[in-house]
Amino acid sequence: MLLLRWPTFCCLWVFGLGQLEQTELSVTRETDESAQISCIVSLPYFSNTAIHWYRQKAKKFEYLIYVSTNYNQRPLGGKNKKIEASKDFQTSTSTLKINYLKKEDEATYYCAVWI
Repeated sequence: MLLLRWPTFCCLWVFGLGQLEQTELSVTRETDESAQISCIVSLPYFSNTAIHWYRQKAKKFEYLIYVSTNYNQRPLGGKNKKIEASKDFQTSTSTLKINYLKKEDEATYYCAVWI
């Protein structure tokens, strides 16, 4: 079983302009399955905001992907089959999907907004 962790409140690189919230503390899946991690974004201009996803393994951060619209995602280094991101405009939520889970995917995952 693989364990994916993330903090309840994520990174928002702004003081007082909004909030990012991940409601689940962990997700556990079997090898080769998929996992989804959601991030609720409390900003008045969600539709125009790019949501960035990172992961941390052993004190090292890795930039994964960002999504600016539901069909406009930019993965790092051709990982688009392994890692996907989307936005739901009705719920102001961004979702990271990690496919074909392996042991090396165990990490803490973060969403972030650059303003």
